[in-house]
Amino acid sequence: MEYLFNCHVIGMHSFPITTSEGLYERIFTTSSNHVLHNREQLELAIHPHHVNIKITILKGKLTNVIYRLDEDGDIELGEFVFSSAIKNGAGGFKRIGSKRLRRISETTYKNGESFSMEACDAYSVC
Repeated sequence: MEYLFNCHVIGMHSFPITTSEGLYERIFTTSSNHVLHNREQLELAIHPHHVNIKITILKGKLTNVIYRLDEDGDIELGEFVFSSAIKNGAGGFKRIGSKRLRRISETTYKNGESFSMEACDAYSVC
């Protein structure tokens, strides 16, 4: 398991704890120079996960912002396909279009509170 400094954004760090029974546990922490406080321009890209996740706030607070695909959504993001250099000899992203999203919820969680998300949920945090 690997420690990741400045993962996702500057000032956010990831520390793996355990892997057991198919579950992977890690702690995310921020240092004083993190940029996650910018609510007008989310610094952490809107993204889904490939598995269901559960997040528990150990200290401080986190605002979880959920998005859904919506043709009339007010956010337009580029849609890309990734090509692996290992599989195809040439790696990188190729833009294949765009999708529109709508912010559907924004919930702030505090010490001791938990929330879960499905793998397909697109989200960011601030």
